[in-house]
Amino acid sequence: PVDLDKEGITLTVTEKTVGGNEWTYTFSSLPEYAPDGDKYTYKVTEDDVNGYDGKIEGSDNGEVSGTIGPNFTNTLSDTFDINGTKTWQGGTGNTPTLTLYRRVEGAMNWTKVINATPTWDKTTSPWKYTYKDLPQYDGSQQRYEYRVEEADMEGYDVYYTNGTQVGESIKVENLNITNVEQGSLTVSKEVTGNRGDKTHGFPFTVTFTLPADYDFTINGTPDITCTAPEGKTVTVEWSEEDSRKGTASFTLKHNESVTFDGLPGGTDYTVTETDSDGHTVTYDGDETGKILAGDMVSTKVENYKHRSPGGGNPPPEDPDEDIPDDPTPVDPTDPDDPDDPDEPDDPDYPDEPDDPDDPGEDIPDDPTPTDPTDPDDPDEPDEDIPDDPTPGGNTPAEPPKQDKPGLPQTGQLWWPVWMLAAAGLLLTGAGVWNFKRYRGKHGKRHI
Repeated sequence: PVDLDKEGITLTVTEKTVGGNEWTYTFSSLPEYAPDGDKYTYKVTEDDVNGYDGKIEGSDNGEVSGTIGPNFTNTLSDTFDINGTKTWQGGTGNTPTLTLYRRVEGAMNWTKVINATPTWDKTTSPWKYTYKDLPQYDGSQQRYEYRVEEADMEGYDVYYTNGTQVGESIKVENLNITNVEQGSLTVSKEVTGNRGDKTHGFPFTVTFTLPADYDFTINGTPDITCTAPEGKTVTVEWSEEDSRKGTASFTLKHNESVTFDGLPGGTDYTVTETDSDGHTVTYDGDETGKILAGDMVSTKVENYKHRSPGGGNPPPEDPDEDIPDDPTPVDPTDPDDPDDPDEPDDPDYPDEPDDPDDPGEDIPDDPTPTDPTDPDDPDEPDEDIPDDPTPGGNTPAEPPKQDKPGLPQTGQLWWPVWMLAAAGLLLTGAGVWNFKRYRGKHGKRHI
């Protein structure tokens, strides 16, 4: 065969008479010689046309004589073939069982075609199937139309598209078949935090919306099975107002889950926890999404409640068991007593100790000696001759003997006295404050 486009050859087919049944064909720009100088010979053939018997005239094998090619006659035959496709979305299943029906055009009821078995070609994608040698007409020369139906396939929903055969002469319903694998959705619960209530049943609502092209006539209402915790029954209720919407309600405790199987591929879903009971809710997985063909979607809903507020991610595990559920101490006043600023006396209050200006009874307010003449008396010489007179007849004056003065003498410094008095007052005040603080701290514990 010659690649017409590659060789630059043009094929033109025209009707000899408009609306007639006789056509002509013409090949243009044919080379006469090969590159090596040999002269070409040509022949023309026609592929089989479904529903027609072909006949060649003017040449047994279609060889061209000069510029004249063979003639072809196509006669409508009594039989034809149905050629359809099979497409898988999701996983590939087993070879399906097909049933073929037919009826005269315009009739109401379909009749099963006996002994009609398709052949399959699974080497291509999509798969292909063929019904061979089917009659086009009934005994009264009325044209047939055909219908293909596939037996239910577990885990799949089926979608069809119609087609025609023998050009557009014979209608075939459900000619091309698509199987979409069903999916699943699992909703699970995890409760964390040292105040998370693992015995509480948290309420949920899951809403499903079927794909727009889902065919209830062929597939019926989806048969969705629910796997729930022991003792619980979960069902999907379909809306009367919108048959494509279904809702399921249930409760889950810590480590419980519900799985919905048999969801048609392309179904939209929304998971909602309707009451978190004071817990912080996070979703591990989408709370809204689409179940694609064959998908197994999982959404874990985590409820977190902890003693200590604050940001950050919740701890992966519960804190140790030593922390009670109620963090309030048995006696909340005990740890607060040392921090009470009102109990100790103010150590800086100056009025409580004695007046720092009064150093005591022995120290007079006036540091000047009471009798300033008394110290002069010892300076007068004694009239008596001493026991040991000095030579020369002169007796030296003996230093006067004075009693220890009880009062400071004139000119003596007073600032050390005031410093010592002030230090004593401060030490006294600190001692009093510590004593009262000690009693306030330790005395109550023995009440």
